[in-house]
Amino acid sequence: MERQGNLYLKKNIFVIAFVGTLVLATLVFGVIGYSEVLALGASKQSSLIRIMDILYSAIRLFSLTSTPETDSVQNWAVSAGRLSAICTVFSLISIAALYALSEWLRSTVITKLYRNHYIVIGLNEESLFLIKDLLQKNKKVVVVDDNFKNELLDEVKSLGTPIILGDVCDFNTLIKANILRAKYAIGFTCDDLKNLSVLKCIIDSPYTPNLRCHIGIDNVMSYKLFEPGSYYAIDNIKKLSPGLYLNVFNIPEMAAIELFGKMSLQSEDLIAEDAKPLSILIYGFGTLGSAILRELLLLSHFPNGKKIDITIYDPHGSDFFDIYHQVNKNINGKGLDLWDVSFISDAKDIPSLSKYSKVIACNEDDNTSLKYILKLFEMHSEELVGQSNTAFYYYCSKTFGIVQDGENRKIIPFGSLKTCSSHEHIILTSHENAARYSHEKYSIMEIGLENVIDGNLTEALHLHDESTQDSSKWLLWENLPLYKRRSNCIEKRHIPIKINALEGIHPNKDILDLTYEMTDKVTFIPYLLELKEELKTELNVPAINAWMTRILEESTLTKEQLKNRIHEIAEAEHARWNAFHVVNNWKYGPDRNEKNKTHDCLLTWEDLFKLKADKVKYDYINIYNITSSQFDFS
Repeated sequence: MERQGNLYLKKNIFVIAFVGTLVLATLVFGVIGYSEVLALGASKQSSLIRIMDILYSAIRLFSLTSTPETDSVQNWAVSAGRLSAICTVFSLISIAALYALSEWLRSTVITKLYRNHYIVIGLNEESLFLIKDLLQKNKKVVVVDDNFKNELLDEVKSLGTPIILGDVCDFNTLIKANILRAKYAIGFTCDDLKNLSVLKCIIDSPYTPNLRCHIGIDNVMSYKLFEPGSYYAIDNIKKLSPGLYLNVFNIPEMAAIELFGKMSLQSEDLIAEDAKPLSILIYGFGTLGSAILRELLLLSHFPNGKKIDITIYDPHGSDFFDIYHQVNKNINGKGLDLWDVSFISDAKDIPSLSKYSKVIACNEDDNTSLKYILKLFEMHSEELVGQSNTAFYYYCSKTFGIVQDGENRKIIPFGSLKTCSSHEHIILTSHENAARYSHEKYSIMEIGLENVIDGNLTEALHLHDESTQDSSKWLLWENLPLYKRRSNCIEKRHIPIKINALEGIHPNKDILDLTYEMTDKVTFIPYLLELKEELKTELNVPAINAWMTRILEESTLTKEQLKNRIHEIAEAEHARWNAFHVVNNWKYGPDRNEKNKTHDCLLTWEDLFKLKADKVKYDYINIYNITSSQFDFS
């Protein structure tokens, strides 16, 4: 992308320099020539009048009205000026024509030649980062937009990218972008209704393109439209357009994931019963703050059973509990009592900052976000003297860098659009890698594909799903309902907390490359042998045993202590599982019902033992399966 931009700049500089030289030559020749011609009448004119007449005559050369046949002026300089003037005008007309022709060629002829290209639908500040990243990786990109006055059009044109202007919800416009031969279509209009309309026009088209469609959704309430039984449900889409694979992305959610990659929760004391509860202040709210709060609610479940304490400063009043009504029924001592959450509307009511281990400023405007942090410093400057435990994070889509104040307290930016809107995150969905890998391992064992090599696995699962009428038994990752994908992803993002509880803050990064003897002496590990018998090949018992053996040899834990810790982690895992369902507005019911969002295991740990004792063991599976996960522990 940088190379293309530099090339375009060099071409522009050459054109400007060429035309500028012709213009300058015309003026110089004209001034020299008419100075000599008009010198004959110099005695009758003032110097000022003579100078103006000379300049007028020189500039008039550009009108191309001065010719040897109609002009009695015979002077070599004037003749040279006439020639350079007509060259200037001809060059400008030619350049304009070539520019228009190149735009036409790019948007029609060249686009028709594209294969396996990326169609970015919607041009804005966020999608521009994706476009540049794709070009940086030498991908072919076509941009589709409906705003003929978009200020970013010239910048995209400067990158040499074809642009199709028209109604983005009209499939004929997408045909012009050669969508039938494209590999990806990315709905990035920053308008949920428009993005969904784009998706609908693709689904309803008679062509059923083989296409991977990534749709941006800003309002997470729109996720309801993708749930089982709805029009945009995966199984319904596959019926209407079999070649379409759908993924949904949310930029605020990406920013939240990046944030918790930087302020890892596993750095806290997750084991000690006398440890203080993790306490976090979210300063400022809105779409981004809501995404950060959701991620906190989903991740913050620890083996010591300490509830996270979250304070949100929102001067405008939040409707968060109106949307996530089940969260409100399970906080602050109510229901499952999963979290302590409080909203305050007056900054003066914010308690001492020393109470919080993390402070997050998350206004969508970069400057406002940083101002929030600086304002807090000013309001609490006295109590911050000598206090260095609190870490400060502020949303900065441009990522100017890390700022540190004089007392070495870190003020760390997060939410860079360069990261959140990148090819890696939007298209490759790298944040799903661990969950996808784990699901593929499960799928291999589920249908006996152990001998299938990686390159053929996707095709094998695709064929399995095509021959399976019951969509609930589909196995290809892209064919899973969105909520199942999201459930798998959040479970994998919780792995570092489990690892921390077993191995400490700095886990052994070779956990997946165990060198200990693989034996089956695992009688002290809760439920493992029972699960092994029930799940057959799903659990790698020798690898689990090797991992536990290493923990015993490299730590001071006894077998009994390790066993108790596994129980504690399993309880935390059940709280995490509860949290996912509660945040997605599930509630307890006598039966599991996806459409009604009820589940009979939405119980406290104690009640689960009493009422569903046969289900308890399944909370241990995600601990034992860590050894078969592909996870980045760095």
